[in-house]
Amino acid sequence: MIQLFVHNRFFLFLYCFSISFFSGAQCIVINEIMINAPGSGANCDGACTPNTGEWTELYNTCSQPVNIGCYVLADGDFTVTIPSGTILEPNDYFVIGSINSNVPVDLYLGSCGCTNGSGIGIFSNNSEQLMLLNSSGQLMDAVYWGSGQFPAAGVTPPLVGCSSINFSANSANANFEYLPSSGSDGCTLARVCDGVSPWEERCGSGVTGNASNGIPVEPDFSATQTEICPGSCINFNDESGGVPTGWTWSFPGSNTPSSIAQNPSGVCYPTEGEYDVTLQVTSLCGTFSYSQQGFIVVAAPDTPEITASGSLSFCSGGNVTLSVSGGSSYQWFQNGTVISGATNGQYIANSAGNYSVEVSDSQCTLLSDEVQVSVVQSLQPVLNASGATQVCQGQSVLLTTDTGYSSYQWFRDGNSIAGASSDSYNATIGGNYSVVVGNGLCSGTSDPVMINVVIPPSATIASSDNQPVCEGEEVILTVPDNFLSYQWMMNSTVLAGENSNSFGATDEGSYSVIVGNGICTAVTPSFIVEIISLPVANIQPQGMVQVCEGEEILLTAFGSVDTYQWMINGTDIIGAESATFLADQSGTYAVEVGNEGVCFSQSNTIVVQVVAVVQPEIVSSMGSMESCEGENFSISVATGYSSYQWYFGGSALTGSTSYSITPQLSGEYSVVVGQAPGCITSPVVVEVLVHPVPTAAISPSGNIVQCTYEPVSIEASGVGSYQWLL
Repeated sequence: MIQLFVHNRFFLFLYCFSISFFSGAQCIVINEIMINAPGSGANCDGACTPNTGEWTELYNTCSQPVNIGCYVLADGDFTVTIPSGTILEPNDYFVIGSINSNVPVDLYLGSCGCTNGSGIGIFSNNSEQLMLLNSSGQLMDAVYWGSGQFPAAGVTPPLVGCSSINFSANSANANFEYLPSSGSDGCTLARVCDGVSPWEERCGSGVTGNASNGIPVEPDFSATQTEICPGSCINFNDESGGVPTGWTWSFPGSNTPSSIAQNPSGVCYPTEGEYDVTLQVTSLCGTFSYSQQGFIVVAAPDTPEITASGSLSFCSGGNVTLSVSGGSSYQWFQNGTVISGATNGQYIANSAGNYSVEVSDSQCTLLSDEVQVSVVQSLQPVLNASGATQVCQGQSVLLTTDTGYSSYQWFRDGNSIAGASSDSYNATIGGNYSVVVGNGLCSGTSDPVMINVVIPPSATIASSDNQPVCEGEEVILTVPDNFLSYQWMMNSTVLAGENSNSFGATDEGSYSVIVGNGICTAVTPSFIVEIISLPVANIQPQGMVQVCEGEEILLTAFGSVDTYQWMINGTDIIGAESATFLADQSGTYAVEVGNEGVCFSQSNTIVVQVVAVVQPEIVSSMGSMESCEGENFSISVATGYSSYQWYFGGSALTGSTSYSITPQLSGEYSVVVGQAPGCITSPVVVEVLVHPVPTAAISPSGNIVQCTYEPVSIEASGVGSYQWLL
């Protein structure tokens, strides 16, 4: 065995794919073998080295590509390994041989170093076999002619991209197929049809490598139509599988009984009936026939019938829709005249006449029976409104129409009004009103009358001030200014001349306003204006009031008020918030009074004068508060006081009501003086001493004669102090 390194013209991979199977069947088969090439000059019968005119063809019988890389072709004496990555497409061929074969070669043996050596690619005319193994060494296909050379065994050494394969085969292997013996120069052993047994010898047939031996044909056909009208013609199409080389058609019942064209056209059938069609096709692999029983149905269709969507008699202005079906094109007629543009399955007839339609399909054209359309004069009812057609919501407009019709139906905005079936209708909702009247045959619709129902205006009164307000103040009441008219009212009484969107209220009461939009008026909800009386308070006593220093005067505010705030010289007195106030300071007093925290006013004022009391000083006419009995001695206070009262020992001295007195006795003297406006000072106290006149006696009394330088003792008796005289 000799190793062959071969290069495919498409792919080179460094690995092999496993064999592909299709539906459990083997796809790659040995299809043709040139066992004794022509032009050798002699029948070598394996003696020529190398016999470079011989070749072998492989064929893919499946519908998907197959990777035949690393497949091995062997005859028991030599092996050829197909390069890895070689792909064989469906229904395609792969030829192994020499460029001297005069056929297109996919694997050239001379390019892989196999041209030298005995037995390389040489087939014997007899007693020979050829085996095809996949990349795993599994026998895929094998043929032999003559007696073969069994058993056969071989080994392929490792190749680049392919694994080594050990294989063996013997005559008992069921994969071997027997071929007729061949010894004729230039003859090819080939399958009758591509990939299909049996084999046959072909000499002089011109079959070469990479060519088809023919495949079985599956006859089939179709027609442009299978249901036609009498006299219609149709075309037939050959849809046979395989490669037919000839066609024979049979069309019984037609004006073309037979044809050898592949796709016959213009086959016409004049008579109604059901007709068979038969196609017989011929190819290299034989003749095949296919028939369809009753394939063509020839029948005249029924006369088209026109249907109407409603009555064929209607009033002028009405219409009726005429319809027909069953065709691919249409033409309508009125009184036998073509109606331009009326080429649909429907036609809207709005005038009187006899209508028909011509209906056509791809084969037949039929004219329908006529239908008669009648048009009657329409009714023209008149609609009247009893008054203005623009009213306020809640009002109505009476609509009337002519009497004497058999039926009435009122509509609003194109929609029928349930129960509105008399000759009048009271409209309370805005819209377009019309009435349809009928006399049993025709009906008529009036022109519409628009009823406009205006929604009454709506507004609320707003106030410029918080409520309530004080007496004498003005409250500005307003409503939106987008109305056409205004009329203000107080306590439901119209306020003459108050016709704007605002009003200044100065009186307490319930206010409302009538607003209008030109059609409707409406009264706003009432707005209550509350007036708080201005508080009034008078302070008693009034005028100017004098009080003595250290005393208080009670000021009282008289009036029906809620709150008080006393002030002095215009400044609030903190905490002075009652109806009375004890004033002990000089100043101008007033009180601010309020009602309900809204209205405030100030009372009259009163001037309070606090008189400072001047404490008098008692003085003595003697310069001291001591005197002797019988002396002209007095004590006094300043003049100018309003009253005086002297006291001795705490008791009032009767009649001692002048500014001075003459004390007669020693003791405690005090005086209380008065000062406008009736202020009395506190007592001023002094201690007065009135000494009695003393008496003195000397003893001895009389003249005393004493010697010079002798003392004489004289005693004085009495009280007080002593002063001796000589």
